[in-house]
Amino acid sequence: MIVVKLMDGLGNQMFQYAFGRYLQEVYNEPIVFETTKLNSKSLRKVGIQHLNIGDGQIKPWRMAGRIESLVLRNYSKGIRLLMARRFKLRGDEGYTRMIKYGFYTTEDPIQYHPFQKTKLPIKFVRGYFQSEKYFAPVKDIIKKEFMVKDEPDSEQKSIISDICKQQSVAIHIRRGDYVNNKRFDVCTENYYMRAVKKMNELLEDPVYYVFSNSISDLEWIRKNYHLPAENIVYMDKGSSEVDDLRFMYNCHYHIISNSTFSWWGSYLCVHEGNMTIAPDHWYNDMADYQDIYRKEWIICETYDF
Repeated sequence: MIVVKLMDGLGNQMFQYAFGRYLQEVYNEPIVFETTKLNSKSLRKVGIQHLNIGDGQIKPWRMAGRIESLVLRNYSKGIRLLMARRFKLRGDEGYTRMIKYGFYTTEDPIQYHPFQKTKLPIKFVRGYFQSEKYFAPVKDIIKKEFMVKDEPDSEQKSIISDICKQQSVAIHIRRGDYVNNKRFDVCTENYYMRAVKKMNELLEDPVYYVFSNSISDLEWIRKNYHLPAENIVYMDKGSSEVDDLRFMYNCHYHIISNSTFSWWGSYLCVHEGNMTIAPDHWYNDMADYQDIYRKEWIICETYDF
């Protein structure tokens, strides 16, 4: 059995699911999702149940029973903390040592650690695994399973139709919990101005669709960011995050922020020839975050020095 701990927002849950899905292909075992970090009192909720997953042994919305979940959670937490006292959880060495005890866990959210097998019957997965390298062998499966399964309403269908017909560019400006955050910065206005200018040079009559955390964030962006574009649509319809994800992956091109939600909006693009511009800065407390970048992305400066 594979036990995957789901944590934080939808973008992070998708990376956690993707790595667990790869492990399932390797071991041919069922998956249980442990969701105590996403309970009714948490700011974040389970979001992946709105995606096209759940076939066969994958049933993320049906978690382990209360007693089973409690036993698994306390066992995994106890063993992990005991091992953490003995071993460092950063770097390839710490990651490899924990696998021997049935734990795929690391405190490096982005850095890729090469896959290794364990012979233990229960595999515990805890971490962020923010790199395509963690699930590359099953990427085609992941792209199919991460399509939003809920049927769009008539207004959403009309928007998607327009997006697909146009030279549409999704701009994701992550604000919300990134404002005044020591670990993450909101990407600067100059970053987005450079990225839009680049898209203007490469595309004919682009239409920019701007996404953010909330309607109030979009209102702030509208007032404070002066993007050099003629056709801008602010996606302030009050849609859910999975609706925004679907709008984003239906856009032809993407300007992303330092956000896993942005990452998936670009990665799942349904059109051939997708072009993505990404910021050159991701974390404030980490020097090496190259494993989250894709080789075909255009990297744009975030700051002016």
